[in-house]
Amino acid sequence: MDTTIRSMDCLSNETQEEIAMIFSNSFYSLYKSFAKDEHQLAKVLKGSFQANWLVAYKNNEPIGLLSYSDNQNRAICLNKKTIRKELGLIKGSIVYSILSKEFHQPLNYADDVGYIEFIATLPEARGQKVAQRLITHLFDQKKYSKYILEVGDTNEIAVNLYKKMGFKEFERKVDMNSKQTGFNERIYMKNSPY
Repeated sequence: MDTTIRSMDCLSNETQEEIAMIFSNSFYSLYKSFAKDEHQLAKVLKGSFQANWLVAYKNNEPIGLLSYSDNQNRAICLNKKTIRKELGLIKGSIVYSILSKEFHQPLNYADDVGYIEFIATLPEARGQKVAQRLITHLFDQKKYSKYILEVGDTNEIAVNLYKKMGFKEFERKVDMNSKQTGFNERIYMKNSPY
């Protein structure tokens, strides 16, 4: 069966749990100091995903996701109560404080700029052009005239895909947490597909 793309705003709570697992599976290495394993990270994030998510399905199972934000809305809105419940009062409060700086800060971009925050696919779906389909679907919606994304310099497969899709590098920043993130620099890329 072919891959289909759906918007997060029409998904059930059960699907939100599945999306949290895809996210946790793909980004656990970045957030492992906050949760003991991928399942706990998924519980921490469940219900935090806003409408700005696209989900790829194959045989009615979610296999990939893409989130986007702009200067008005962010893709993740953390729930302090949920985080404290899963991690305890003190650790939960600290984690909420740290992550809310990353996920809640308004983006300083023009109204016509979309920021692709996350792209992730399940390991068994990698190499099947899921990320490419998600990005193409976002472009086809024509919500923004320009798109920006950030990728770690060691993620060569993603960098090559983004270049193939017309993204051009415009900035690099040294990553201050390279031991935790696994990359040395954050590469910022932009695309004006229309």
